[in-house]
Amino acid sequence: MTTMKVPGSGTRARNESVILEAAERIFARHGYRGASVQAIAEAAGLPKSNVLYYVGSKRELYVSLLERMMARWNAMLDDIDEDDDPGEVLESFIRSKMRLTQQHPQGSRLFAAEVLQGAPFLQSYLHGELREWVRSRARIFEHWAEKGLMDPVDPVWLIFL
Repeated sequence: MTTMKVPGSGTRARNESVILEAAERIFARHGYRGASVQAIAEAAGLPKSNVLYYVGSKRELYVSLLERMMARWNAMLDDIDEDDDPGEVLESFIRSKMRLTQQHPQGSRLFAAEVLQGAPFLQSYLHGELREWVRSRARIFEHWAEKGLMDPVDPVWLIFL
């Protein structure tokens, strides 16, 4: 996980929030290669040195935005268990994911572009802390399929789609 803190209160939190929002717009519009810290700083209305102070590097900022979007989506499946109704869980998950995509179109575009490129910046996250979380959710989907409560599907693809 990146070192940037989740925005809280005060000047630091306001600046981090402004940087995250500006960076999300710039990265979504121009991609990782086409974006620059200078462009992000200008969009945030802050000096470039302040942006680097808060985020460390362009790469750390980009990865934190991807992780933030994934955390929003994954939170919808955090509390499921084998006793839940898969129809209700999946309907809620899909509706919530669509709503989040509408509420955060830039973050969704950023994440989609990353995945289409083979997720080069998310590899350590995908193979690290996210791996066990996905496996635990996948086991629940597999259990539902074994009980005949849902069609057997690749649960990993279901989560990411």
